[in-house]
Amino acid sequence: MLNPKMKYSEILNKSFWIAAAIFVSAPFVWLALNNMAASDDYYDYYLLQRFGPFKAVYHYYLNWSGRFVSHFLAFCLNPLQLGEKIGPAISGLFGISMMWFTAFQVSKVIQRIYHVNLNSWSIGVILGAFWLCYLPYPSEIIYWFTGMIAYQPGLAMIALWSVLHFKKEKSKILKIIYFTLPFLIGGTNEVNVFIMAFVLVLLFPIENPKSKQFWITAGIFLLAASLELLAPGSRYRMEYFTETAGNPVANLPFAIQHSFSSMWFVIRDWSRSTPLLLVAFIIGISIKVNPELKIHPIKLLFAFLGILIVPLIYFPFFYGTGMTNPPGRLHDVVFLFITTWTIGISPIVLNKLKIEIQKPILIQGLFSIILIWQASYSSRFRGAISDMKVISQFRNELNERADKTTLHKRTIPHKKLVLNPITKIPYTMFFGDLTNDPKHWYNEGYARYHKIDEVVILEDSLKVK
Repeated sequence: MLNPKMKYSEILNKSFWIAAAIFVSAPFVWLALNNMAASDDYYDYYLLQRFGPFKAVYHYYLNWSGRFVSHFLAFCLNPLQLGEKIGPAISGLFGISMMWFTAFQVSKVIQRIYHVNLNSWSIGVILGAFWLCYLPYPSEIIYWFTGMIAYQPGLAMIALWSVLHFKKEKSKILKIIYFTLPFLIGGTNEVNVFIMAFVLVLLFPIENPKSKQFWITAGIFLLAASLELLAPGSRYRMEYFTETAGNPVANLPFAIQHSFSSMWFVIRDWSRSTPLLLVAFIIGISIKVNPELKIHPIKLLFAFLGILIVPLIYFPFFYGTGMTNPPGRLHDVVFLFITTWTIGISPIVLNKLKIEIQKPILIQGLFSIILIWQASYSSRFRGAISDMKVISQFRNELNERADKTTLHKRTIPHKKLVLNPITKIPYTMFFGDLTNDPKHWYNEGYARYHKIDEVVILEDSLKVK
């Protein structure tokens, strides 16, 4: 039975971290409640209505990419099925929740790796808050549904599978989930394929190399990864970038050079523009590595070589598109991986340096307050608070657009609808707007969703009344 004082202290500790999570999340949640659908969200809705989810996935698989799990989720969970207000709001809340879920799963993995009994709330909240406050492009992997659903579920499943892997006793349901997740992960996207492969290498049972459980898992994952990477649509996608833009697609030296250049750029930037090293120190000092814990030298080597996964993450983009500017969502995934990797190896580094703190909980709390104070000056957190000031104007413009679209649909649906551009933009959550090209997929998807022939927006100087 717990000592009353210990029980009270535990409740107080947990309450502090819950309050910190709510405080950090509040402005992002408020923005999510005013979220909007964009780009592929509309076109995917059109494909869903035209083909149904399974045939629509097959259409993408043959013509664009092999992300059969991500596409299936994108069609089945398309927020526009709930309307242009409620759907995107739920999507934004789901993106924030998924981020927190992954953070807490990562905290559990760290505890299982180092065999320590820690308050997972502290590590999970520190990590989740750091991600929200310093994610490079939250609009692309949290608020924009298509970007969020393409990457976040796969990352969350990798973290969850890792937690289950360390669980010695599994119920039948957990075993089913354990063996199902690798297939789902392999079908999300090529980025998650590389990350999951790295995780499998780290968790390879060197002491029991003939483990049936591991090889069954690896086989299931390789099957899904092969289906994803060898999809016919990937070839057509590469041909698209070659024929329409003349990009150096499938140029190996070009892809390798830009992949390593991107790695150097983001490491150099994020180690200075974010408190990553401070967060790694906060979490690292909380974990006292058990002297009896033995990590195989080969696993330790691969753990430190994990930084080389970063150019692998970038490689498919440069190789498959020949473009030189990766999308923000790709930078987001790299950010999540680099921060997880840095924090994951920090206990080993600090232990080797013989750095110990007697009362890590107090240090955690102190540094967390410092982080929040710093985030209030320069971070996505401050940006979200600033964006809250323009939300009402942003929502008014969306309502004005909706009213004009509804009137046009009722009166002259066969004529071109001309809309004003969004001018009051909350940058934290705003992914993009319609274009002046009626054939653009965003414009086509929007027009088909509202059952009108064509839609365009004009430049600010040509705004219509």
